[in-house]
Amino acid sequence: MPRPGAAGRPVLPGLRAASPALRAALRRGPEAAAEIRQLLSSAGALFGCQAGEALFYTGFDRDDATPGRLDAALAELRAAVFLAGEGFTAVRPQGRGVGRTADLAASRGGEEYLFEVRWVSGGFGADAVKKLSAKCARKGAQLRAALKRAPAGRGGVVFVAGPLFPVLPWRGPDLAAAAGAVHAAQRRAGFHVCLLAGDAAAVCPAWPVPGNGPKNV
Repeated sequence: MPRPGAAGRPVLPGLRAASPALRAALRRGPEAAAEIRQLLSSAGALFGCQAGEALFYTGFDRDDATPGRLDAALAELRAAVFLAGEGFTAVRPQGRGVGRTADLAASRGGEEYLFEVRWVSGGFGADAVKKLSAKCARKGAQLRAALKRAPAGRGGVVFVAGPLFPVLPWRGPDLAAAAGAVHAAQRRAGFHVCLLAGDAAAVCPAWPVPGNGPKNV
């Protein structure tokens, strides 16, 4: 596991696996590095581990230098922190074990949820609904398998738009409308579409009131 830096801050690991966009952001100024360290710290507190270890809970391999692999792992951490902010507890990565069909597990209202996380390197543009719907369709079998493992059959997919850092005010398409359109193409009980982009987020449908069963809406 990486060791903290001299000032007690987690060292940024796996930069060989950063996308060109993330590398450029880190070169431009200190903001991106500071935000990544804050994310690692928040995820570490959420998972009950050292900040420098949080990234490896996603199954990230420091020896994997595939460009964008670091971004995908950071997107998973961002999704976990987002879910915690939405009232989920026991948010935890599922790693890359054999038979795993979801990235994150979490609880809300006493119910278990399972989530797939997808980093969208090109961000959410004008054709976001078409592209995200296609990604949902391609992952349909895996998502269905993941939801079958959740006792209440609840969960979904969290799309995280790139570039990830620094987190800037969102100026793209209306996320609520986009999430609704993507969900409409994949409508099923207990399935949620979450979009994270810049400083904005949207979920469709809204999380159910605790005690209510999943509904097709």
